[in-house]
Amino acid sequence: MKSLFFVLFCSITSVIFGQSTTVNALNYNSTTRDTLIEFPIGDHNQYKKIIMHYSMRCKDGLVSPGIAGQTNIGCGEWDYSCNTNIVDSTQVDSLKRVGPDHVISGFEGTLYEFTTQPIYTTVRQTIRDVEYNTSNLISIIDVGEGTQGDLYDIGLDGDVKTHLFLVNSADIQSQGVTAGEIGRMRWDVFGNSSQFDNLRISMRSTSADAVSATELFSGDWTEVYQNNIEIKGGVFLNFYQNFIWDGSSNILIQMNYESSSDSPVRFYGDLDSDKEVLTVNGSNDKYVTCGPSGNFISEEGIPDVSDEITVSFWSFGDHKLPVNTTIFEGVDDANRRQANVHLPWSNGQVYWDCGGNGGNYDRINMVVNPDDFKNKWTHWAFTKNGPTGIMNIYLDGVLWFSGTDKNRAVGEINRFILGANKNVGNGWSGKLDEFRIWDVELDGATIEAWMNQKVDAGHPNYGDLVTYYDFDETPTVADKSGNDRDAMLNTPSMVQFYEGSQAGFETSMTRPNITFVQGTYTSELDSVLIVDSVMVNPIDIIEQE
Repeated sequence: MKSLFFVLFCSITSVIFGQSTTVNALNYNSTTRDTLIEFPIGDHNQYKKIIMHYSMRCKDGLVSPGIAGQTNIGCGEWDYSCNTNIVDSTQVDSLKRVGPDHVISGFEGTLYEFTTQPIYTTVRQTIRDVEYNTSNLISIIDVGEGTQGDLYDIGLDGDVKTHLFLVNSADIQSQGVTAGEIGRMRWDVFGNSSQFDNLRISMRSTSADAVSATELFSGDWTEVYQNNIEIKGGVFLNFYQNFIWDGSSNILIQMNYESSSDSPVRFYGDLDSDKEVLTVNGSNDKYVTCGPSGNFISEEGIPDVSDEITVSFWSFGDHKLPVNTTIFEGVDDANRRQANVHLPWSNGQVYWDCGGNGGNYDRINMVVNPDDFKNKWTHWAFTKNGPTGIMNIYLDGVLWFSGTDKNRAVGEINRFILGANKNVGNGWSGKLDEFRIWDVELDGATIEAWMNQKVDAGHPNYGDLVTYYDFDETPTVADKSGNDRDAMLNTPSMVQFYEGSQAGFETSMTRPNITFVQGTYTSELDSVLIVDSVMVNPIDIIEQE
C-alpha cells in the first residue's frame, strides 16, 4: 500500500484531492504534530496530482501586523509554512514504476519478437556478363598516355573501395571521342592481375573540373558495368548499358569493388595535379545509430573548452523528424547547459546553444529545410568565439547562419551526452559519424577542406582537437584525439558498417590511362542472380531491474 507521511510544524487541516478522492489528515483535535495518511486501496498509478489544503489556527485569533514591536501578537508571516514529506512506502523506483521492463535499441513498440539463435537474411545482386558477337564502325580511343605507374592499392585482399576519376572534355575531344554512346572501356594495366568481385562502374556528365566528395554523393549516375572479373592487361569491360556523352561535359567515372586477390594491380597514368583521383576505403568504416534508447555518454567531459569551440559531425536524420530532440548536450558540474544542439526542434528550427553563465546561455536558431536534416547525409559544424561574440552554423562546409553579441564564455563541460539531452531524454533518431570537438573556432575553409577527411596530424588545428569519435571500434567509442576521452555506448549494436563513407578520402595525382570504345555492336547479356546469406546484427535488450 502506498502511504504519505506528513511532518507538520503547525496545526493544520490537510485535504488531498486525487481526482475525486478526498482524504482527511490532521484536524484541530489532533494531539500530534505528524501523522501517517494512507491512500485508499486501488491503483495508485491513477494519481496524477496531489492538491493539499491547509487551514491555520492562530492563538486567540490574532494576526501580527508588519509593524515593529507588534510582530509577536499572533500569527506572523512565517507561521503559515508547513514542511511536508511524501514517502513512497513501496520503495519502488519511479522510473521503473512508469517505465518499460525492457529497453531495446531502436525499438519503440510494445511487443518485440526475438530469438537467442543467429538468424540470416539474404542479399541479392545481379552479375551482368556481356559478350559482343559482331561489331561495326569501331573507334578505340585512348585518353591519357602517361607512363607513371601508380599502385593505388587496387585489388588487395579484403578491399572494399571506391575510386573517383575525372576525365575532362578537352582530353576526350582531342583524342577523337564524339558525342554519343560509349559501350566499352579498359584500363592501361601492367604487372600483376587481380580478381575483382562485384566490380561496379558508374558514369555521369559534370561541369566540375575537379574530383570531390560532393561530386561522389550528388548527380544522376548511370551504372554501366557490374560483374566479377580478373583485371589484367588488354581486358575490355563490356558495358551492359551504354553511357551517352553529350560531347561537351567532363565525365566522372566511379569504380567500386570488393577484392579477393592477394596482389594489387598497377595502372599506368598521368602524373598531373589537375588529374586527381579520389579514393575511399570502406573496409572498416562504421557509423553509429541513435534512437529513443540509443545514445552514449562521455563522463570525462571536455574540460579544455573555454573561450572558443567547434563541434562538427555528419548526420542522417530519421524520417520522423522534426520532433523535440537533442543531438548533443554538454553540462558543467552543476548540471547547467554549456553546449547544446537541437537538430531540429519540433518547430523545424535548428538551435545552437553555447556559453553557460548562471543558468543562462547564448543561442542562435534558424528554420531549416527538411531535406537538410533527414533522409540523407549532411555535414554540420557549430562554432563559437566568446571574445568576438560570433556564433556560426555551417551546413556542408558553407556558412548557413550566424549570430553576434554572443560573448558568454563556455564553462567547463564535465559531462557530455550524444543522441539525447542531459537527462537522457528527447532522444534524437538517426545516424552519426565523424564527431569532432575543438577548443578553437575553425574557419569555414578549414571545415570544408576536412569534412570528408579523417583527422590526422596534417590538420592545421590538430593540436586543438579535444575529442574525436569516428565510431570505427566497438564496444566502446574510442577517442581518436589522443585525450583518452572514450565514451560508452548504452547498446553495442548501435555501431553499424557503412555501405559508403563520408570521410576517409585519399587523393592521388595520377589518373589512370583510359580507353573508350564507340561503335555499333551486336551483343548478348547474361544476367545471373547471386543470393548470399548474411547474419543479422544482434540486438541488445536491457532488462530494467
